[in-house]
Amino acid sequence: MTTAVYVLGGVLFLFIGMQFFVIWKSKRNKGRKVEGLNGQIGKSVANGGRVLAYFYSPSCSACRTQTPVVEKLQSEFSNVFKVNVADDLDTARAFGVMATPTTAIVNGGVIAELFVGAKSEKELRAYLA
Repeated sequence: MTTAVYVLGGVLFLFIGMQFFVIWKSKRNKGRKVEGLNGQIGKSVANGGRVLAYFYSPSCSACRTQTPVVEKLQSEFSNVFKVNVADDLDTARAFGVMATPTTAIVNGGVIAELFVGAKSEKELRAYLA
């Protein structure tokens, strides 16, 4: 029984440790210049304006709750972009995305904020203002 407890504790420790590692690694991308992007998102970032880039995966359950919020914002703002990481892996790599959902706020071609996990509509609107 004690071996099972140690194994379970080790697995739990690794799971929680990986979560913190992904968040820590994402935070390190803050302040990094984003270059080499194609398409509409690349044009918006190159123009130096404020951009919200939402990275999602269709198989992600947290993304299924966040995507309608982002789509609502996308219908109101021209600087909100959805990026399916399965279809556009190069853009996700340019931003340093390691997990979905991830939201990046780019200001002047530099990553101003990078969050892993779902955010409320109110929080996202505050970053767009």
